[in-house]
Amino acid sequence: MRQRARIVLLAADGVKTRAIGRAVGCTTGTASKWRVRYAEQRLAGLDETGDRGAEPKYKAATGKRILTLLDQQPPKGYGRWTGPLLAASLGDVDVQYVWRFLRAQKIDLAGRKSWCESKRSRVRRKAADVVGLYMAPPENAIVICVDEEALDPGTGERAGLSQAPERSGSDRP
Repeated sequence: MRQRARIVLLAADGVKTRAIGRAVGCTTGTASKWRVRYAEQRLAGLDETGDRGAEPKYKAATGKRILTLLDQQPPKGYGRWTGPLLAASLGDVDVQYVWRFLRAQKIDLAGRKSWCESKRSRVRRKAADVVGLYMAPPENAIVICVDEEALDPGTGERAGLSQAPERSGSDRP
């Protein structure tokens, strides 16, 4: 406020805008801005409150649209959502805004991996069944999950682990 008052007083004395900027220690643009605002609005023009800047281009509804899209499956041919893919799917949202919104929400698209990313629907259905059993097991039941694809078809043992060196109890994590 002090700087603005000095700008107005120097302007009232007839000092040029460039000289006001040098005397007050501000840019010519700043001196001009406060000088014009005072001339148009008097004391009200020196107040800092009021509208500043342009209206935001994206509203809260845009953020909700991004979150809604993240809850859906990505388009066919994509394993997960990316910033550019989200922006393209929304159509009217810039990719930089998508990234800013995701950062503000602390959403890491690379960290949004599923523990079961398979292109085969049979594997996904089985995974959903297994998770369902773990989440709500039947009474007096034991749930055991075996990865059928990792077993050696000849011996029924895990492929590749038979060649691994024996680990002592202290080696285990």
